[in-house]
Amino acid sequence: EPLDMVDLVRSLFSSGDRRLGLWICIVDNNIGGYLLAMPEPFGSDHWKYVLIRHAEVEAGIDLRNESKQVFNEVIEWTRKQGLRKIMMLTHRREDSMARSWGLVPYKAVMQLKLED
Repeated sequence: EPLDMVDLVRSLFSSGDRRLGLWICIVDNNIGGYLLAMPEPFGSDHWKYVLIRHAEVEAGIDLRNESKQVFNEVIEWTRKQGLRKIMMLTHRREDSMARSWGLVPYKAVMQLKLED
C-alpha cells in the first residue's frame, strides 16, 4: 500500500539503511521524477535481485537523459549489493521497455476480479 511504502522509505532513509535505493530528479525546485528500488526478498538476509518498486516522471517533463543516468546508477548500485539481476513491474509496453532499458519479459502477472 502507498502509505505503508511511505513509512518504509522514511524509516530506511532516516536510519541510512543500505537497502534503500532512491534517486530523485529536481526540476525548478520541484520533484520532476524519481525511482525507488530495493533488494528482494526484502525481509531476507539472502537477496536474489533488485526490484524497481516505482519509477515515475511528472507529466510534461523531459528527463530522458537523466533517466539513462539514473538507470546506469541503479545497475551499478545493484552490483554493489552483490546482485546481478534487476526486476521491474511495469504498465508500459514490453517492447518499449526492452528497447529503452534492455528489460525482457519474465513471468506474468495475472488477476482475478471478484464481484461483490
